[in-house]
Parts: sequence; C-alpha cells; structure tokens
Amino acid sequence: MIPDPASQDHLPLGLAPTAKLGGPNGADAVAFTCASCHFARLADGRYAVGAPNHGYEYGRSILAIAVYPTVALSASRPTTIRGARGAPAAARKTAGDAALKTRLLVALAPLAGSAMMPPFPKEAEHHYATWRSGTMDFLIEPLPVNDGVHTVSKISALWGLPTDAAAAAGGMQGALLGWTGGTTTLLHFAEGFVQVGGGPSPDWPDEKLAPLVEYIYALRAPANPSPPTVRSSPAAARCSPRRAARPATAHRAGAANASTRLTRSAPTAR
Repeated sequence: MIPDPASQDHLPLGLAPTAKLGGPNGADAVAFTCASCHFARLADGRYAVGAPNHGYEYGRSILAIAVYPTVALSASRPTTIRGARGAPAAARKTAGDAALKTRLLVALAPLAGSAMMPPFPKEAEHHYATWRSGTMDFLIEPLPVNDGVHTVSKISALWGLPTDAAAAAGGMQGALLGWTGGTTTLLHFAEGFVQVGGGPSPDWPDEKLAPLVEYIYALRAPANPSPPTVRSSPAAARCSPRRAARPATAHRAGAANASTRLTRSAPTAR
C-alpha cells in the first residue's frame, strides 16, 4: 500500500477511520476505501486517483491482520501458510520473545469482547499467500461471503467506466462491472460494496452513494503524451492463474457486485 504522508499513525492511503468495533464505546477501527486499490503511482512517477494499485499485496495484508496474532500467541497452532513471505517468521519471532508477546497482547486488549474474528480456514489462508501483487479474490473468508469459486482478478483502473446511457447506446447488458461482469451499474456495485463489507445498507441509500458514483464516472486517465519507457514488473503485468472452470452462478453474480465497506463519499487520499 502507499504510505499516507499525513498519517501520524503511519497508516497507508486507503484506510480511513470507521465505526468503532463493539459500539460507540468500543475499539477504534479503520476500513478499506477505494484508494487502497485505485490510487497508484504511474510509470512517470506521478500519482493518480483511479489508477490500479498493482503493487498492493492484498493477500499478505489480510494474512498479517487476520493470522499473525493467532500464530504469534498460540504455540499449538502450526504455521502452514505456504508462500506467505515474512508473516510466519515474524510470528515465530514474536512467539519466542516474551517482551514482544506482551506488547502484542497490550495492543490487542482493546479488541477483547468487541469483535470476533470470522472463520479463516487454512485453504483460504493458502489462497491469500499465493496471489500475485495487484490481484485478489474478494469473495472468500474472512469476508462474510464465499461464493465457492477461487477466481483471482486483477485490480482495474477506474477511468472511463461506461455510464448507464453509454451501456444502453452500445447495446451492452449493463456496465459489465465486478469480478464476473454481472454488475449492471456503478451504483449497483457501490451498493454491493456496502453489503459484502458488512455495512448497514439503510445507512447508505442511493442518494448518499450518488456523489461517489458521479465522482468515479468523472475520472479520466492522466494526460501523458510522451511517457518514459519503463519495463513493467511481471507481478504487475500478470494475473494469478484462474481456477474457475464452471460458469458464474446466480449466487456469485449477485455477490460479486461488491467489495468492502464504503466509509467516504469519494475515493480521496484518505
């Protein structure tokens, strides 16, 4: 992720304050925003809103959040996350250092009783550990939705997405957004973004999402008539192997319209 130069807590861009875990008196929390995946550095060194962040290792990020604490604090839990560079070693280091374990326990103390970590089976851990940077399958544990198909998609740019009028004029069956192309409109995608992220849908009516949708429609690729010649990295240029042999089901078509919870009205740098 891209460091936020304004964050005193050394947070990256794409994480923003959200509702406290466990209610108003619970633990402080942050949530993913659009900028985690759709704000990136261009080949010429500039940064652009809407650019796909192919340097973002989403799989390692989730493993660090969801798996590291339990591995570090549980001597009985085997470290079998194949391919997760750094995470098992860091967990073993913490498990063997009493002072580090104490610091970790102090850091986790505010979460006690405020939230339960959703199930995260080892097969899902392995999937996260093997994804290339800039790719992900968002409908899998520890998110509350698993469509049963391991389909890895590459982060896309948000420039020039088809509006409802453009889709109709081109004879398209909707805007063809989302992981299966089954999302008919950008507003539909934003609604699913809230649902899969566990956000209360009544708090995000269409009129509240409308400014974000209009902002995304307005995004265009930066003008760069003479870009420098830069060799793209294999990690950014290739998508992870696809293992979905069967067509999308109606369940996936409905669930794949979403991402994580929206916490802002526009994908700004926070």
